Amino acid sequence: MFALGACGGSDSESSDASTSDTAEQTTDTNATSDTVAEDPAVKLAAFCKSALDNQGGADISSDDDPAAIAEKLSANATALAEMASVAPDEVKADADAVATAASSMAEAIAGDPTLDKFNSLIEEFATSEANTASANVQTWVKDNCEAGQ
Repeated sequence: MFALGACGGSDSESSDASTSDTAEQTTDTNATSDTVAEDPAVKLAAFCKSALDNQGGADISSDDDPAAIAEKLSANATALAEMASVAPDEVKADADAVATAASSMAEAIAGDPTLDKFNSLIEEFATSEANTASANVQTWVKDNCEAGQ
């Protein structure tokens, strides 16, 4: 669900990460950050909306040019950071871990946004800790958020 990367470009490498359209990686909560911070129900709704909108990760394909790869990973990192910023306490640490890994991955590819570099970053950042955090967020969302919220 909250994948750090996406499909790699070579046939010899694969990733368990999901994909989604980058256009889906935005949040639209209609609430100010002060309102979100003050009202737990608003915070939950904002987190659920963001989590459901941003599931899947960056949509990297083998025909993406280097600039597109860097842009997609940056957009994914921003979306996950926004999601983590409104995460409920029960899932906050895991959401922060996923956002931090995505941000580190986006920063690491900025200097060399090639498909080969992307594939190597999947190996580096898709650690068991990051995968566990992602799975924990996914489970929490499934158990606590209604689809379409």
